[in-house]
Amino acid sequence: MSEKSSTFAPDYNYIMDNYEKFLCRLGNRIREHRKGRNITIDQLARSAGVSTQTLSHIENGRTSWNVRTLYAIEQALHITVALIPDEDLH
Repeated sequence: MSEKSSTFAPDYNYIMDNYEKFLCRLGNRIREHRKGRNITIDQLARSAGVSTQTLSHIENGRTSWNVRTLYAIEQALHITVALIPDEDLH
């Protein structure tokens, strides 16, 4: 008699759809904070030590980033991700 093992098999499409939505929302909030401070994308990119293209991709949710990049953007904007309202990230 064999026992059937249960395994967790997450729906890859569901995870990726929600991850992409998260990236888009967070990118939008970064853009809002940047524009609210009258900072150009070039200025923020230079301050954060990333290319303008990379920052544009982040703001448009077309790429993910590592913690170091996110921290550099936070420092340049004088914000933290924790200060972005949680409901905006769902």
